[in-house]
Amino acid sequence: MDKRYMGSECMKEKLKYYYSIMKSSFKFSKFYCNKKNMDGLSAELIRYTHSMEKGLSISKIKLGFGHQKQKEMITIIKKLEKSESNYYDEIISMAISSLNEYIDFHESNNYQDEFIKYLKEFVNQRKGYIKEDFGGTIDFNCDELDLNVKDIEKLFYSRHSIRNFTDKPVDNEIIKKAIKLAQRCPSACNRQGVRVYVVDNSKYDGIIKQLSGIGGFADGLDKLVIVTGKLSSYRYDEVNQYIVSASIFAGYLSLTLHLYGLGACIIQRSVIWNKNTEFIKREFNIDDDEQVVCMLGVGNVGGNIKVPVSHRLNIDEFAKFIK
Repeated sequence: MDKRYMGSECMKEKLKYYYSIMKSSFKFSKFYCNKKNMDGLSAELIRYTHSMEKGLSISKIKLGFGHQKQKEMITIIKKLEKSESNYYDEIISMAISSLNEYIDFHESNNYQDEFIKYLKEFVNQRKGYIKEDFGGTIDFNCDELDLNVKDIEKLFYSRHSIRNFTDKPVDNEIIKKAIKLAQRCPSACNRQGVRVYVVDNSKYDGIIKQLSGIGGFADGLDKLVIVTGKLSSYRYDEVNQYIVSASIFAGYLSLTLHLYGLGACIIQRSVIWNKNTEFIKREFNIDDDEQVVCMLGVGNVGGNIKVPVSHRLNIDEFAKFIK
């Protein structure tokens, strides 16, 4: 490399950035869908379950599809059954429920092969896992949607990043409702590789000092919502998918918090490893395979306050329609 550029501030920043990326890759690579641990196995089972659901949702279903994936599902289910965690029980229920519908569909179409016979026996031994709306498909009538479009438009157009809050404490039950509704966001193969930590204002003094971009309004925040991406939910070739899924969830959460009358502001942070990463994870007991993607400062609002205009670009410049 030309030494003339090595001393420049720009080059120093680039080298520092690349070093951080390499350190992040080394630090977290062992967590991506590691089939040697239960979280990696459960993520794969959810992925295969959703594959069954997608296969049962298309207009022209190929009879006898998915046997290789079903074999993988059976192997994983047997391993997860050895755990005493209710979390894995829920995932097994998703898988068994979807497999049960798969069997019912083929029986209704008078189709059977040797593997489906075995699959039916495997599922029948686990009938206790079958739960309504845990796996498979549901009927969805596109013609019966009765949405108040004006109200929904008002929800979107009235959402702002809020930096001016009242002193009234935020009810955790309201945040819980907002999180539950935001869980309806799209998720890669329904893997739901996102986790949320709601931190009370009495607990985040240390973290506030390490965040940039929130000067002047940090003291008014009542809650800090940390959104993380769970790396074990994704495969090695999906290395940055945890950022995408967590960001989609954060966008939904900003809307659902607004829906329930709370003010919120998304606080961005570096998604590569840095000196603050370990502090945050240690301070709030965040699992090793999770990376913090962003945070939301949350508080109650009331009366007339100032918010940024935040003008949006002209739609004709923003969106290109390609024929």
